[in-house]
Amino acid sequence: MTVKESIYVLVGQVLMSFYKNVSHPINWLYPHTEKLVEMGVDSQQVAKNCQIARSWIKDYILQRKEGKRKSSLGDDTDMLSLMLSRPDVFSDDFMVDELVGFFGAATETTHNVFQTILTHLCQDKDSLAKIRTEFSKVFAE
Repeated sequence: MTVKESIYVLVGQVLMSFYKNVSHPINWLYPHTEKLVEMGVDSQQVAKNCQIARSWIKDYILQRKEGKRKSSLGDDTDMLSLMLSRPDVFSDDFMVDELVGFFGAATETTHNVFQTILTHLCQDKDSLAKIRTEFSKVFAE
């Protein structure tokens, strides 16, 4: 499984676990306790998967710090390089949080956009016909 696929699976697991936990009546007290009670074995597995992912990302950050890995972008203009250039501002844990949030958000929003587009195209045959026509013109050129 690729890193991209792993992130997608992990984000899905986290969301499903969160929804399951939040919907349980005991967790309706969350606004007062600020703690979620994990419901079921799958929540424990999701927590374990999150720890594995965080550990992998932290190792990657360490390899970048030590120069064992390099940015594939010119002039080190990627997000991690920018954070690594300011160790006084960005701790390792902060960088892990930011990278997980960045890739997790991108994975979910992209998935949701494609799902919305496909649903629309399945329901609106005129839009589908317009897209097919434009697609044919672009590839015919």
